[in-house]
Amino acid sequence: MKKRIIITSIVTVVIFISIIGMGYNDSNNTYTQDGVIYALTLNGASTNTFPSKGMYRVDVNCENATGKWLYDEWKLAIEDITSDNITCDIDFTTISQTNLNNYIIGLSGTTQGTGQLVHETFDVPDYTSATTLTQAQYGTPTMYSSRWDFATSGTATTGTFIYSGDEWNSVPSEMTSGTYYHFMFTPEESGYYQICYNVSAGNKFNELYTYVNTLRIISNISASTSITQSGCQNLGYVSTDDSIRIVQGAYSDSSYGIATMSFSIEKANIVNEVDTGYRYEGKNPNNYIWFNNELWRIIGVFDSASHGQAGQNLVKIIRNDSIGALTWNKNNTNDWTQASLMNLLNGAYLNSENGTGGEYCYGYSTTVPANCDYRETGINDTYRPMIENATWYLGGHSIQQISADEFYDYERGTAVYSGMPTEWEGYIGLMYPSDFVYAGGFNGWMSIANAEWTITPVSSNSTNIFSTNEGYGPINANVDVENGNSVRPVLYLDTSVYVIDGNGSISDPYIIGI
Repeated sequence: MKKRIIITSIVTVVIFISIIGMGYNDSNNTYTQDGVIYALTLNGASTNTFPSKGMYRVDVNCENATGKWLYDEWKLAIEDITSDNITCDIDFTTISQTNLNNYIIGLSGTTQGTGQLVHETFDVPDYTSATTLTQAQYGTPTMYSSRWDFATSGTATTGTFIYSGDEWNSVPSEMTSGTYYHFMFTPEESGYYQICYNVSAGNKFNELYTYVNTLRIISNISASTSITQSGCQNLGYVSTDDSIRIVQGAYSDSSYGIATMSFSIEKANIVNEVDTGYRYEGKNPNNYIWFNNELWRIIGVFDSASHGQAGQNLVKIIRNDSIGALTWNKNNTNDWTQASLMNLLNGAYLNSENGTGGEYCYGYSTTVPANCDYRETGINDTYRPMIENATWYLGGHSIQQISADEFYDYERGTAVYSGMPTEWEGYIGLMYPSDFVYAGGFNGWMSIANAEWTITPVSSNSTNIFSTNEGYGPINANVDVENGNSVRPVLYLDTSVYVIDGNGSISDPYIIGI
């Protein structure tokens, strides 16, 4: 049977030498404790002095067992013992202090495991100064009919959309009621695009749909029985590998014929560039970090636009595993500053207290109690000083099917429901939708099996929050805050946190100190 023993530091053990039988052999500079023989070296030289906790990397090599140095407790753990004859070499190497944020930034552009560290930026489009595409810039569009608005192919048609007056106009006389007509093209230049449209009066089943590839970008626009509807909708960033598809749902009845729809595609001008941080992206990058005596993962390093601390680059981390399914807000409003989950994370969880039975511990609304005993799993005394009190941005949006860049922009905006706050200052929050999408969505490292809360509200109502949910695309906007979704705490580390050891892999996570 395998057994496991913990060998404490010599400084501690010397006090109890007569009790545990630990001895020093002058002839070969070795110690013996509980039948284990081990030798110490400091910067390559034998020593009989045990270094105090500090700026050292500790390498352990054991025969007939596995040795691991516990930096938090400054102890040696020996496990997987296969023989009574165990010898261990413990090598202490003085290291220079390298702050974790600078160390991570230094990895920018490199492959990390099955992922990479990317310095993400995006261009800010100005749609008000957008340029309308000429007919030639649409190339040769594909036009076809189908029974479905989402079909990417169908029966080829001609004459259903005609270019005139800098826009495309549908031709109702060439359309059959109850059929969807598709206009699809690939832009000749990558960039940010918008569609501007007019939908004439008609039956409400005359609808306009817009897709980029297979993703519906905007909600369908239904004809009004009394007025012509006009407007513009942003399509986000579209590359030369993407296709834009405009679909008209044609419908006629005894009162109305098929509506006429016209549209033009406009390319926005770029007015600014936004730095969204250094981010770990991909399937499984080496971004594991040992925090709070458990595995967390590094989301990235971010400047003040993400956390409000002027002139600082802060490392943001997320717990590797969920702490359980919890209600976002028992009062069913999407205001994070008043949310029960905010109070729970920044109260019982932050302070390692038992919150079970308290006013914030629920798995659904106020009807399903949860287990919120964080005396063992909450943030302990060693790691609590490492957490930065940061600004968390609470800007929302009404559409779930947008890009990471757009999510990032809206999160820091002012689109909220009926006077809800746009900022909050605190220690522990949740991930942003942009964090999840930048990481790769459901194909990235941040994905877990269960639906998971974000901190970002839906701006069109007072009860919904964005969450991850594979059945609804990368991000789902249709989740009431009183539901119980998985929770993984997120926090920013203080700039004084430095890296001691590790390469970020799951078997050798970054070890940090302060």
